[in-house]
Amino acid sequence: MCYSIKIMTIRAKKDDINVLVGAEVSTIKLGYDITLELAYDHGENRTTAYLYIYAPFNLMSKGGKAMIDPDDAKTWPDVLTLMHTKVESIKCTEDEVISLSFSSGQSFTIAPVPRYEAWLLMGRGFWYVAQPN
Repeated sequence: MCYSIKIMTIRAKKDDINVLVGAEVSTIKLGYDITLELAYDHGENRTTAYLYIYAPFNLMSKGGKAMIDPDDAKTWPDVLTLMHTKVESIKCTEDEVISLSFSSGQSFTIAPVPRYEAWLLMGRGFWYVAQPN
């Protein structure tokens, strides 16, 4: 299950991440993880959510799939094609799998891995993490 962590007085629910539909990939950071900064409107304010990706995943597109590995810089160029795209859908399942699709037609799914957190998603009022399985 996606772990909800209480942040201040707000309790996160799986539906809370639906605020990210329409969010723009405003920044991509590459290093020991891949970080997507997702800019979205929260009430009258513009705010940012962060998706930290620690596990390898397949980035699907109309042209096929590209394996992206946060630990392998040679695989990073394909993830840069997500810059300035918008989130069309986002789902987090009970078994800690997160799936996103984007306005560019691209999508990816990240499942838990055995030895470390596969991903972490946090934003205003929510924080989800895929614990090692």
